[in-house]
Amino acid sequence: MSIPSLSLPSQSSLLIEIETLVKNIAKDLSLEQYATVSDQICKRLSAYLSVYQPDYDYSEYVEAFWFGCNQVGILMSGYLGNSEQLSRLIQIIADYTKRPMFKRRVSDRRYQTKQNAKRIEGYAQSLHQQYARLLVIRVDLGYRTDNQPLIDVDMVYQHLDKINKIRYTNSHFTHLVGSAWCLEQGITKGYHIHAVYYFKGSEHQRDWYMANEIGEFWRKLTGGLGTYHSCNTKDEKHKYDQLGKLGIGMIHRNDSVACENSINAVGYLADSEKEDQYLRIKPKRRREFGTGLVLTGVV
Repeated sequence: MSIPSLSLPSQSSLLIEIETLVKNIAKDLSLEQYATVSDQICKRLSAYLSVYQPDYDYSEYVEAFWFGCNQVGILMSGYLGNSEQLSRLIQIIADYTKRPMFKRRVSDRRYQTKQNAKRIEGYAQSLHQQYARLLVIRVDLGYRTDNQPLIDVDMVYQHLDKINKIRYTNSHFTHLVGSAWCLEQGITKGYHIHAVYYFKGSEHQRDWYMANEIGEFWRKLTGGLGTYHSCNTKDEKHKYDQLGKLGIGMIHRNDSVACENSINAVGYLADSEKEDQYLRIKPKRRREFGTGLVLTGVV
């Protein structure tokens, strides 16, 4: 029944706490478990309500919590009056998670993740077919743990929009021909972005250098809040090469194994097996996944 949290509260960690709480409520609670859930709500309700924003999309579990709070009249007031109101809140949330609509949302989210994976794999395949050589860069973009309390989802999307304009703001990326990204939310990492960048292999050869350039660009545009992990270091590539799965760095179109590995590697961005990495909050009309344009012409 433990609820994970970072050492300091952040929007991301609080939303994951709410989700875990709702998952616990959805079970058939023993008296001891009921007491634990009740105590958690009493202690953390004010913190949970602090991250509520009415005009955002939420995951099904977080939405269940907001629905319960609204039904008992505490979503806007922030005040939990008595044990009877608390019992009603828990029961309403439990009933909500049993609705067909709720279960359908869980299923739809998982289906969409699988569709995203297919889309990005098809995107990668089209690039490898189009270019004789591609320099494939994989970087993970995130935020330092001590900065997590300063980060909310709006800030992440602002940073994402800036990194997606890298081609137009940094001369090193003139020969960027494609990119894809997936925005995720994890228990320990908080909000983070998995990204892949494709450069003309005829113009760039040093993948480790380009990965570092992207990472440093990210660190700069986040005002020092961000951090990054490069998958294009010598050690990282050696690890995947030993497994026969190396799909980053210089990839030649006539090397079918390398191309397949590259397509599989980029599929990780939207891997349906990463069950706990989806966003719990999102501005309306914003996507969790996207690709850049495939430029015309064969090189």
